[in-house]
Amino acid sequence: MPAVSVRLETRQRSGTTGERMHNEREKDAPEYVHKEFSPNNSIIVPMPSAAAMEAECLRRRQAGFKPGLADSGNPKRTPRSMAKTAVISVAGIVTFSNDAQPAIEALSWDEQDRRFRAAAEALAKKFNTNLAALSVHRDETAIHAHFALHGFDLNGHPISKKMTKVALSGSQDTASLAFADLGITRGQYLVERIKRGDPPSKTRHRSVHQLHHDLPRELAEAHTAVTTAQERRAEMQKRVGDTLVKLERRERELADLEGQLAANDDKSARLEKRLLTYEKRLAGREAEVQRLENLANEKTVKIEHLDSQIRSKKSEYQKLGNAAELTHQHTATITTTTKSGEKSTPKTATLAYHTPEQMGYVVGAAADAEKRHKKLSDRVTKNPSLPARDQNARTHSKSRSRRRGRNANNSIWNNGFRNWK
Repeated sequence: MPAVSVRLETRQRSGTTGERMHNEREKDAPEYVHKEFSPNNSIIVPMPSAAAMEAECLRRRQAGFKPGLADSGNPKRTPRSMAKTAVISVAGIVTFSNDAQPAIEALSWDEQDRRFRAAAEALAKKFNTNLAALSVHRDETAIHAHFALHGFDLNGHPISKKMTKVALSGSQDTASLAFADLGITRGQYLVERIKRGDPPSKTRHRSVHQLHHDLPRELAEAHTAVTTAQERRAEMQKRVGDTLVKLERRERELADLEGQLAANDDKSARLEKRLLTYEKRLAGREAEVQRLENLANEKTVKIEHLDSQIRSKKSEYQKLGNAAELTHQHTATITTTTKSGEKSTPKTATLAYHTPEQMGYVVGAAADAEKRHKKLSDRVTKNPSLPARDQNARTHSKSRSRRRGRNANNSIWNNGFRNWK
């Protein structure tokens, strides 16, 4: 009896990528594919990328999220990302038995595409989702179609939880409706086959015909997985190479830093040694300063003692000087001129002094007096008509000279020794 068969499988991110590459022949086709017939394939609904399907699943989860308590009793959290192992798509394949294939191949390509699309959309409606991809392959042994559904339904629930045995069995009936007018029905139920007495090899395992249809796809998937693994391996090797290069650079930098650290250690040791030397010198200088301060203090004490002795000696000398009768004399001769122009008899003045300083004062005073008397005498000689007061200049000069000499003598005698130091 002509029959149609549908198989559904969940796919994670990597499986979704492999499914897309196989369905749309994005890479080299497997060996069992007749590449010359690949242009006859139909890509009715292009399959989105794995990232796009993952984003759509996340959007549906967030839209269908209802706050509340989880089974554990904790509050539910709004989904923010998809887990790496999350199911983001459901891959399906529609195949036919050998006796049903002639009826399908007799249809035009457009009619085949229409019937495959009707079957796939009916299955998407059954699981409350929409059709994400649909491709028809005509370059293999038998015609068949690959389709993909989003991993979450329109309410944000995972389809994997809906894929029970009853639902999968009902999907056979749903897909067969698109081909019912061709006399193609769903396959026999497993229970009926067991009741009919089919051997366990046919009920538990796939038949040769089933394997003939399934193995090429599985081989292609395996080849895709190997290709993906090889690409990943090449990428990992590249990363390892880059990591080794970075590691070598870091090792060189580490060696340079260790060299700098060793140099800094040597410099630190030298600085510490120099610091110890400076500390010893400073200690020596401080000791020397202390010694000089002590010596200065001793000298200060001695100077104060000597000052005290000098003051005492001065006091004694002053007492002795006041008591001593030490008299020194200085004789000064003064000559004057009369009105008639005759010179007078020279007069001698005797001044007493005690010290050499007083002698200087006395001699200076006498010389000044002699100069003044000579000046007045010259004036009288040149001008005899001067007033009597000026004519008597000699007399006045003599008296003033005597008074000055006496006053100077007395002043020097009284104050000279006392002011001498």
